[in-house]
Amino acid sequence: MLTHVSIAFPSSSSPTIGCEFEATIVDRSTFEPAPIPHEIVSSVGGQLDRGALHLELYASTLELTTDICSSVSEVRQDLLNSYSIVRSELHAHA
Repeated sequence: MLTHVSIAFPSSSSPTIGCEFEATIVDRSTFEPAPIPHEIVSSVGGQLDRGALHLELYASTLELTTDICSSVSEVRQDLLNSYSIVRSELHAHA
């Protein structure tokens, strides 16, 4: 039997947008999925302003999320800022 679940979303005075970017991390030499995202999260997770870095179901998948943004350009900048922090660790491990 299905149960009705209510999810409350806070209201906003203007439209907002957010984004999730999921990437499968692969080994540079074999191109096989590399189960290292947990190492990346451990290394750089605290350097991000908020919980922008997440593990996913697959051990080789890493997710970057934006904060609540008011424009696409703000989403782009948020993702670029997070990626710039994660990038060096990705290159060191993958």
